[in-house]
Amino acid sequence: MTPFPSLRVALLASVLTFANTLPAEISLPAIFNNDAVLLRDAPIPVWGNASPGEKIIVTLAPEFSPPTANAMPAVSASATADPKTGYWSVTLPARPASLLPLALTVTGSATPEPVRLKNILVGEVWLASGQSNMAWLVKDTTDARAIIDASANPAVRTYNLPRVIADDPLADAPGKWRVASPSTTGWMSAVAYHFARKLNADLGVPVAVICSSRGSTRIQSWIPLSVFDQNPAFAADRDQWQQDLTAWPQKKASWEKKLDDWKSRAAAARSAGKPEPKRPEQPPGPGHYNQPAGYYNAMIAPVTKVPVRGFLWYQGEANARRAAQYRETLPALITSWRETWGRGDLPFLIVQLAAYRAPGFAPDGLERAGLREAQALAVERLPATGLVVTLDVSGPESKEHPRDKRPVGERLARLAQSLAYGNDTLTVNGPTLATATFDGPIARVTYQPGTAGGLRTTDNASPSAFLLAGPDHVFHPAEARIETETTILLTSPAVSAPIAVRYAFCNDPKVNLVNAAGLPAAPFRTDDWPLTATSDNQ
Repeated sequence: MTPFPSLRVALLASVLTFANTLPAEISLPAIFNNDAVLLRDAPIPVWGNASPGEKIIVTLAPEFSPPTANAMPAVSASATADPKTGYWSVTLPARPASLLPLALTVTGSATPEPVRLKNILVGEVWLASGQSNMAWLVKDTTDARAIIDASANPAVRTYNLPRVIADDPLADAPGKWRVASPSTTGWMSAVAYHFARKLNADLGVPVAVICSSRGSTRIQSWIPLSVFDQNPAFAADRDQWQQDLTAWPQKKASWEKKLDDWKSRAAAARSAGKPEPKRPEQPPGPGHYNQPAGYYNAMIAPVTKVPVRGFLWYQGEANARRAAQYRETLPALITSWRETWGRGDLPFLIVQLAAYRAPGFAPDGLERAGLREAQALAVERLPATGLVVTLDVSGPESKEHPRDKRPVGERLARLAQSLAYGNDTLTVNGPTLATATFDGPIARVTYQPGTAGGLRTTDNASPSAFLLAGPDHVFHPAEARIETETTILLTSPAVSAPIAVRYAFCNDPKVNLVNAAGLPAAPFRTDDWPLTATSDNQ
């Protein structure tokens, strides 16, 4: 994947003191701004800086006066700024969802003009993070023009943090709120937008997504440094990072020379009306997009005080060649984020990697299959987690960035209905393996109740992507037949006595099996044999 431009951010004093663009002596974190959405039914923390010892009053009230008959009553809380640092914080009482605009006003005893934020809503707030598939914009997706033109909805919003790196956790980052409209939706994360739009339609309350994503990043960049330093799963990465730091001064000097040469050639190309040459990529080291904890520090830490309902995670492409390690690192990230927010086992919804083929990733290779398996194992291991299968969204070319993000976002919203909102009337998963049994030349796959009702294929052909293996551990294509609404029979003329079955277990499987809800079957394997595509997958 092509990385976004990398920017290293220092801990400037203005950031540490919650510098804000608001023209007031009282300062708030950037996420407290016009058009913000606050989490419903949960205490509302508000914090910032003021003059040392200043008396602060924070009020949340209807924006317009007189308020409408169904407007929620005003609430307020007060605090005194720290006599040395000027830091202050208050907690407003929990409020129900509100589609009517509110105003958040912060008044200080030593500040002539209060800070007044407008068009504040109360509803659902989620955090979305990951790689470029999560960052992918609506304007670059399938049917973008029609989606954007029909997107006006004041109750659907996103907050985007800047794609920057920091050596230490930042207290604030200058993000931007967007309200869905034809002029703004194109610049929203497509997955986040479709998730918020669907959830808003289902729940009837405002929905906002805080977006913190950056292309090409490994999971190591999104995890707290304390976890990276202490978790045994990162031992090899710690050694490599120390080697990178040792080599950095020499590599940095060489890179800067290449940059100077590139700038000259790029300027000449522009003058001649020609495309610029490719910019030299920064070598691993401080500020590199795979710096351990770099994006956690700059794009997660600034919002860890913000109450959220849960997390959306679409990442793993950059870790696909180290799937065995991902079995430990993904649970470590989930656990660390939950501990940091301190709100219990917040729902964590994972997008399983789509089908993919490219040089170095053969269609029948196992790199992506191993990573998908690691994602599924995290869901089995940790409570309040869920998985969205996307093997059917890649299109015929199976590129890294499937352009149709609508089913991804909508399936996440469907899963959230179950995990976060207790809706047990929806089928939220595609056919998911329960058991596989073997009787002579026949294998029978049985799917879990509630996931497989109405087994069918999208093309009315026999189910595809099943493989069988015998005692020789060699897999062969299987002939599949839907036996009942929850079972499939498998045979293969090349396997007289099968002992293992795999479904869609490769980089680029061509799948057609779904349930009555149209959700695709989850990939699986019944064996635990070493994966031989790359040694890292074993």
